Amino acid sequence: MTTHIEVLGWLHIALHSFSLVVGGAILLLVLFLGHTISEWAHLTPLLVYIPGLLIGLFLCTIAVPGMILGYGLLQKTCWSRKLGLILSPMLLAYFPLGTLLGVYTFAILTTEEAKIILCH
Repeated sequence: MTTHIEVLGWLHIALHSFSLVVGGAILLLVLFLGHTISEWAHLTPLLVYIPGLLIGLFLCTIAVPGMILGYGLLQKTCWSRKLGLILSPMLLAYFPLGTLLGVYTFAILTTEEAKIILCH
């Protein structure tokens, strides 16, 4: 079970690091090229800026607690189990990798053995 928890920590760090990079890239793309994209697509700039900023901020915002969760799982802290149980349903929106990781997180962290290991 210790191996499952360590793998889970690394998977959370990897997925959420990727999410942070993609969210940051979307934010930069919208901020620097938003006006050009809106002219090219014949849209008002707000129709490019608002969805781009919302998507980029959402990805960056959800990435930070996920990376903290991965660190906590690697350190085997008690709060990481609670944070994992809170974040695992949110991961279901990241189809398909987030869905698999959310189910795996929930399945591992709800076991009695994980509770003993993390909250010794």
